[in-house]
Parts: sequence; structure tokens; C-alpha cells
Amino acid sequence: MLQPEQTLHSWGIGISKSEIDVLQTHLGDKHSIDLFAVDSLPDAEDIKLANPFLIWISTEFSKRLPNMDKKRKELLDAIPKVLLLGDSYTLADFEIACDNGITDILRGDITKERIADITRRALEAQAIHHDVQCMTREIALERELLERKNELLSFLVSFITNTTEILDIEYILQTAFTGLGKLLPVKSMHAALWEHDEHSLNLSLFICAPEKSPNHGLWRSTLLEHAKAMTGKDLSVQECSRLHLADQPKKWENCSPKDDIILNLPIVNGHELIGVLMLTTSMERHLGRDQAVALDSAMRHFALSIKNAQRFRLMQSYADYDALTNVHSRRHFESKFEQEMQRFNRYGQSLSLIMLDIDHFKKINDSRGHHAGDIVLREVASLIAESIRATDYCARYGGEEFAILLPHTSGRNAFTWAERLRNRISNHTFMKEGDPLQLTVSMGLASLTPGTVKKKQALLCEADAALYHAKQSGRNRTYSGNVPLQQDNVMTG
Repeated sequence: MLQPEQTLHSWGIGISKSEIDVLQTHLGDKHSIDLFAVDSLPDAEDIKLANPFLIWISTEFSKRLPNMDKKRKELLDAIPKVLLLGDSYTLADFEIACDNGITDILRGDITKERIADITRRALEAQAIHHDVQCMTREIALERELLERKNELLSFLVSFITNTTEILDIEYILQTAFTGLGKLLPVKSMHAALWEHDEHSLNLSLFICAPEKSPNHGLWRSTLLEHAKAMTGKDLSVQECSRLHLADQPKKWENCSPKDDIILNLPIVNGHELIGVLMLTTSMERHLGRDQAVALDSAMRHFALSIKNAQRFRLMQSYADYDALTNVHSRRHFESKFEQEMQRFNRYGQSLSLIMLDIDHFKKINDSRGHHAGDIVLREVASLIAESIRATDYCARYGGEEFAILLPHTSGRNAFTWAERLRNRISNHTFMKEGDPLQLTVSMGLASLTPGTVKKKQALLCEADAALYHAKQSGRNRTYSGNVPLQQDNVMTG
């Protein structure tokens, strides 16, 4: 079925009514012309809406074209213009027409053939202009899409690079907040992370609200409830840390869970759910598809970074702690001993070192087996850990031997403490659930007093020698080479 022909629409600017009548006669009924005076030209918005395919203009209007406002002139330049010279004209009129981009010039008698030719070429020009506009819009759209993809790619590269730089969980969270702020209008961020051990899930909370503020407690309970709902288990909080976000404006650090929209992002490593990020955001619309894909990819890499940091922290714990007794390892002792020696040399405060050895431990292993020996080691370590202060330090030095550092403790006070521990161990019943066992320990003590100049190795050798002396003197005793004190069952030098 043929479509009805559309009426063509053109303008006449500054031309006479008689000229309009001649044009209209040749153009026929399928063409309409709107007439405008030179001084009453439509504004830019009217030109854009009407979009005439052709403009018939007078010499007077041709001269005014260069002085027209920029926006209106740009719109008119895209429309073919035909100059009607009439009967009187000069060479200058031709020059002005050429300079101002006039498409055609009509002079003298106006014939139907000439009008038809001008109309045809104007329609062709309009079609070409329309195609160019469509192509321009498509190119602009493709360019915009490409820019968005480049921005998202830049976000991903930056996010992945920054979150994998350091194996520290708080640093990863801080850089994630900065990175996500480039994708979303994020105000604050909080996190709940959990790790599996043999018996339970250990939960760590990271909250950016100040610790003493009411909102800190609200975020703690919100995170805990959400973690329980996600895992389906009752969780106890092992660690709750203040999360300092460097890029967060001060006014947003104490926002409440009720203030804004909360965006919950599960942290999934492979198929393992290991935590949740809670973002407060002012976002009122859904993410675009590309943004959602970028966020999903970022969270997968973020989860991997968090899991690697958890593994690293676990390996550090294995290196710093003795796996059997859960007190510090010898490797960690060397580092701690060096720190305490440096502190002593700087501040001159007393420092005592005790070397403790379980008496006849080999007989326990030989008669009751290594499993019994392990139980004894764990119980002795537990008794030491219960006896020391928060500032004191205990490590398994090797086999059945333990090293105990007592900072800010004189030799006399350390000796008294050692005797109290020795008596506690000798009166303790080991392996209560099996065949009960009593045992004793021997201890060697060495101390540093203010003004003493002694190296770490010398103090360690002195404590070792004191322990050897205690064992050679009958065991179940404390020996100190520099504490002038005699007690029952105690030998001093």
C-alpha cells in the first residue's frame, strides 16, 4: 500500500508577498511556505522545531546573516538557502551571497523547472544532512559508551591493584572504600568477616563510627544480626576494630544505620561466604548493567584479597605461636627478646629472664607415650599463661623448655614469682581425666638492673647456666646467679 505524500515545508524571510505567490504557483499544493519579516525572525528553538527543508531569502536578509547570534546562525547554516534577487541587484549582492553560504540564486523570471531543480537538490541535501546527524549521534553514543567502559576498566584496574598491594585486612578495607567511592556515592563502610576453625566461626567486625558513640553499638548489633542470618549460626565476636577511612568526610563517619540506604555486599571467595560489606549510600536508582558487572568483578577480587590476608594472618599466627602449647614460638621469642633489650637500654628499667624445664619429661614420654607428654606440655603452658601479667611474655623455647620474660621486674621480685609458679606446678594434678600425674619443674633466673651493660646473648647464657645448675643440684628448684637469697628447696649462687 502506497504511503500518502507529505507536505513540504519551507520559509520565506524578507521576500515579498508577490514572490511567495509565484513560488507557491510553481511548487503546487504539496508545498507550504511560512513568511517572516527580516526583523521578526524566529528564535533558535522555533527553527529547531520547525526544521524547514529550504529557506527563500531576500538580499537584505543575506547581508544580516553574518551578524546573527551564534546558535541561530548554526541552525540556519545547515538549511539550504535560495536568494531571490529580483530585478535590481549589484555584483556586491553576488559576493555577499557567496560569502554567506547561499545555496542558489534566483534572478529574473522564475520558471517551474528551475524551482523543481532547487527543490530536488534541497531535499537531497536534507536527506544527507539527516543521515549525517544520525551518524553523528551514533558516534557520540558509541564514544560515550567507550568512555564509560574505559572509566569502569580504570576503576577495576585501580581497585584490584590497590586491594592486593598489602596483606593487611584493615588496609584492604580502607582502599576498597576509596575504590568503591569512584563507582558509587558511598558515605561510610562497615564489615563483618568470619573464619572457620576446627570448632566454630570466628567473627571480626570493622566499624567506622567512633567507638564511644551510640551508632557504634547500633552498627555492631546490625553487623552481628546480618552475619548470623547469612551463616545460619550463632556467632561470638572475637575482634571489633574501629575502621579509619581516610577519604571519608568527617560529617559521615558517625552516620546511623537508619540515616541512608544500606547496600549489603556479600564477600564470596569461590563458593565460600566469608563476610559482608555494609555501605551507606545516597544512591536513589539502580546501577547500570556495566556498573553492576564492574561491581561484581571488584567484589570477587576483593574477596580473594581478604581471604589471602586471612591466610597470611593465620600463617603469621602459626609462625608466632607454638601449635601445641599455644604460647609464643622460639622464633617470636627472639624478636621479643631483642625488643625488650632495646627498651632496657633506652629506659634503664629492670628486666628478668626465666628459663623453665620440666623435670624428668623423657620418663613421661617413655612410660605414658607422647600423647601424655603433649597433654603435660599444654597444661604447663596454661599454668604459666595464667600466672603471668599482661606485660609479661612466655614462649616455648624447645622440647619441654619454656622462656619467660618479665619486664620492669627486679631479680628479687622475679625470684619470688618463679617460686610461686614452681610451687603451683608441683601441687597441680596433671591428666585428671586419665591416670593422674604429679611433676616438678626447674628454673634458671637472670636479671638486668639499671646501669647494667650486658648483651642479649650474655643474659640468655646466664639464665641457661642457672637452669643447668638447678637441674644438677637436684631439680624442683629455682636457681639465680645474682639473687642473694636462701630458701628451702632453693639454691642461689
